[in-house]
Amino acid sequence: NKIPVCTNQGFKSLVPTEDVSVEYLYYLLKSKVENLKAKGNGATFKELSKKSVERFQIPLPSYEDQIRIATLLSRVEALIATRKNNLQQLDDFLKSTFLEMFGDPVRNEKGWPTHKCSEVVPEIISGTSYGGEERHELQENEMGVLKISAVTEGAFNPKEIKAVNKSDIRKKLFTVHKGDFLLSRANTKELVAACCIVDQDYEKLFLPDKLWRLAFNNSLINPRYFNYLLKNERFRNKVRKLASGGHQSMLNISMKKFWTLDVVVPKKELQDSFEGMVLKVESLRTAYENSLSELETLYAALSQKAFKGELDLSRIPLPEEQQTTEHTKHTEKEQEKTSVPSVVKKDFSKPAQRQQLFNQWFSDYQAAQTRQPFDLDAFWKYAEEQARAVETEDSPPLGLSDYEQLKTWLFEQIRADKLEQTFSLDSKQIELKQQ
Repeated sequence: NKIPVCTNQGFKSLVPTEDVSVEYLYYLLKSKVENLKAKGNGATFKELSKKSVERFQIPLPSYEDQIRIATLLSRVEALIATRKNNLQQLDDFLKSTFLEMFGDPVRNEKGWPTHKCSEVVPEIISGTSYGGEERHELQENEMGVLKISAVTEGAFNPKEIKAVNKSDIRKKLFTVHKGDFLLSRANTKELVAACCIVDQDYEKLFLPDKLWRLAFNNSLINPRYFNYLLKNERFRNKVRKLASGGHQSMLNISMKKFWTLDVVVPKKELQDSFEGMVLKVESLRTAYENSLSELETLYAALSQKAFKGELDLSRIPLPEEQQTTEHTKHTEKEQEKTSVPSVVKKDFSKPAQRQQLFNQWFSDYQAAQTRQPFDLDAFWKYAEEQARAVETEDSPPLGLSDYEQLKTWLFEQIRADKLEQTFSLDSKQIELKQQ
């Protein structure tokens, strides 16, 4: 049964004619959001009038080309969503690894010693705030004062700045360098005490008074352990309780209160092992972020050219054509089943067959290693041996794309509870075991 949906006056329902694809209309309007915003009226609450929407010009290629444009953009959009999901999986992996290695930092069921935060963070440096123009790039005669949003995503964002003319600066500045541990002492309830570790030197960027730079007692604490400690939701609740303020939209933590925190301090060698794992994952994260940036740039370029009529759409098959192709493949497979049995050697140079083979090797290896830790390096050697038996002169060797496919499968196996992450105290490494 269809459930009727009603909209209030804040929505404009667009009902296209038969010669306009709904999907095409969606991607077109999505690409014109900023143009539509500019047509909004109102000081505090922008609203598009019905007349403004009706006057909006829509480029209208043939219906088939509309479908092709929507198909192309949806594919790139799906790749972008996959890459974002990969990044989220990396975050989830490190958070679960933290719990596996150190336990709940509030309950402290592993019995680690605790220290006052003043012992593990003996020094806190607060910056200096200046007013300035909000933009991402600086001119030669400018310095950039960081906004608190530079740390709220958990990774340092050097573009979240305000430009300050050097001639206006009168006070001592604390510029930002690789390895600096930054923490937001003031923010919303959800984001107060957001933190990150700076990835490189930024000589033209400096701290505001709402961001702290923490100095650690290196004999007790590893900064990357402390970073994920503050990212643990239960521990963050302890930190939030220290925050005060006149209203809930912006809270503040004083140094005095922050230093009273009880901090769980596991063995330093275990913290250092965790850091090694974090560094490996961050290296992979950088590759994913670069890939995401390239995909987003590609999407913007394709979108712009598509709606200007500058794309050659002839090579993009319609969904119906794709279904026909799949039907043909299915028919061929059925014919193979009913024909005289013969040894069919899959072509390792073709992506679809390559993936099937790789998937089969993965399943065979798991079956042979029942209840044993999954050894990524050992499986990779096994896959290389299998590949040599089927590869031809046209077959590209196993490479990064195959390795990324393997990692995707591993994450899927973990989510499906077919593989379990455990931490080995003997090897001080995360192990994957079959359930």
